[in-house]
Amino acid sequence: MISELSQYISLSFIIATYNRSKELNEALQSFTRIDNSILDFDWDIIVVDNNSSDDTRSIVDQFNKSLSIKYCFEARPGVSYARNAGVETSRANFVVFLDDDARVTTSYVKNLSGVLALSPDVFGGPIYPYYAGNKPSWFKDEYEIRKHYPTSDWIPSSSQSLLSSSNMGFSKDFFKELGGFDTSLGPKGEKFSLGEDGEIIVRSKYNKGKIYYDHHLVIEHLVPDYKMNLAYQLYRAIEHGKANVFLNKGLESSGGERIWDHYYALHSGLATIEGLFEEEYRPHLKDQSFDHEAFIVRSIVPELINVVYHYKSVAEKTKKKTLGDSLMNLNLFTVINKIKIAIKAMMTYKKV
Repeated sequence: MISELSQYISLSFIIATYNRSKELNEALQSFTRIDNSILDFDWDIIVVDNNSSDDTRSIVDQFNKSLSIKYCFEARPGVSYARNAGVETSRANFVVFLDDDARVTTSYVKNLSGVLALSPDVFGGPIYPYYAGNKPSWFKDEYEIRKHYPTSDWIPSSSQSLLSSSNMGFSKDFFKELGGFDTSLGPKGEKFSLGEDGEIIVRSKYNKGKIYYDHHLVIEHLVPDYKMNLAYQLYRAIEHGKANVFLNKGLESSGGERIWDHYYALHSGLATIEGLFEEEYRPHLKDQSFDHEAFIVRSIVPELINVVYHYKSVAEKTKKKTLGDSLMNLNLFTVINKIKIAIKAMMTYKKV
């Protein structure tokens, strides 16, 4: 019997992928374990192949009998192009974006009907890690946990909370009203970058979108070995900082107080950051305990990038000459250059 809800609600899970057929296979396997009897709407999966050179197409074909699945090809490089193409392919009235190395959980499926019944413009939930290998002692689950709001509730437009694109859904009409993801942002092929998910949530708030967060909408996200490495965490921290520069354009208008609040943390962490990049330190990055260094990398570096990009305009606009002079004395541009050189050297034994 078709319920009242299923008469007007349908959903497409959109998975953009690029040369990760093994991870994609695991993601699609998780959908085969969904109990359709607890879902009150029609759903399908759209896999968007972003010009892969591996066996992505054949992996998708293997699930034709067990899943309602569509294959879509998008030649233009970039996850934002791929996700936008997936929405164009969808015939549903809601879409959910998942990464190709993510898995749906029973908790997610059980709570999805209730969330959709609220008719949100945007919705999402937390992301928890799962591991293919062994974690090093310094690597904490919290590094990969994404909890964006303390409770299941509507997120006010004034909140700083965002959502992650590996667990983010939209009313398709609202998504199209927004114009989709900004195709200048996000990963493109082998090039890693961040910011496309935060940007579209900021735009959703600006356009008065109704955003619902449900902490039961749990997605599991793979943490491969190369991410459990301080060099990768450093690389990601820099990209995070660059994304923050784009999203936090209110730094100048804030009177510089946000940067001023973090000044002493930056100052105290700087020696550790510089020491981290000394030549003799690099060979040990894979197998040593880096609790303190990991904290510095994850908490200080993004803010450091923010400061580098903004300190001149902040100092000029706020007339805080002391702030500008102090930041200059930190030789921040020299430190950033060291960071870039160190990343290049340390990336030789891993894929980013």
